[in-house]
Amino acid sequence: MNKRELENNIIEYILTGEESNNLVIEQYVDLKWVMRGVRHSYSNYDTLIKYSKKEHSPVSSKPSDLLYLGTPDSYGDLNTDALVRDDSEGIFPEELDWKNQGCEQMEDLKRRFMQISSAVHGNLKLNVTWKLPNHYLLFCTSIDPVLNDKRQEQMRLTNPCYNSMASIANPPTSLAKQLGIDLRKQSEIYFAMVFHGPVIYLDEDKTSEFIVRSREKLSYTFPTTACIPLFVKNKKYQVQQEYRFVVSTPFYRHSANHILLNVSDDLRKLFTFVK
Repeated sequence: MNKRELENNIIEYILTGEESNNLVIEQYVDLKWVMRGVRHSYSNYDTLIKYSKKEHSPVSSKPSDLLYLGTPDSYGDLNTDALVRDDSEGIFPEELDWKNQGCEQMEDLKRRFMQISSAVHGNLKLNVTWKLPNHYLLFCTSIDPVLNDKRQEQMRLTNPCYNSMASIANPPTSLAKQLGIDLRKQSEIYFAMVFHGPVIYLDEDKTSEFIVRSREKLSYTFPTTACIPLFVKNKKYQVQQEYRFVVSTPFYRHSANHILLNVSDDLRKLFTFVK
């Protein structure tokens, strides 16, 4: 597979005139070609479904006018033991070779305000724990299993408190664009970037290697590489079959760990209540 074929398979970049006017950039992230034997189950023909409490859904019998978008930090602070809680969200380890990359690499890490946990062995290697900053907001959905009993099981395992389902209109690009447009209008942010795609599930010992390889293969598509850890999760979460929307607001960090996005008419019409 040559570089052009790989590029087409890994990422689809769309910037329309309408988005340009709204200063929203949308990117589809597909990591299934990064490592041999690693695949996700999403197909372009699949629909997506959002599980939530009724009072949090924009189209339930108790429709909400607010949509919750959380930072990576917020998922570790959730008051629940359900699978929706994940205190490793946006955090991943990496081993750097001090000898090859030099002290300049470490100074660069400090300048980027990453949380670093390190152990230097003979000035040769450095074990680093990266933590994504809070200018990312997550909206998590699932690949619709279609059969109602499978939906019920998926919803219950994700969070037993959930009691509402909403189908999301195809294609996902529509929701990605609208999330960015609405957030930009509400928060008066100059521009927003929305990354979206299916999550890859791996054993814990493979996660770091996969993220490093992904960044190497996507090095020509920065800033996509920065949010790759948000599309890679531990296998224990695999039942969720997530398709994620990651709204990036460069240079703007969300101190409250989440925002409540006002549901516009254009956003609400992309959801359909599932009985």
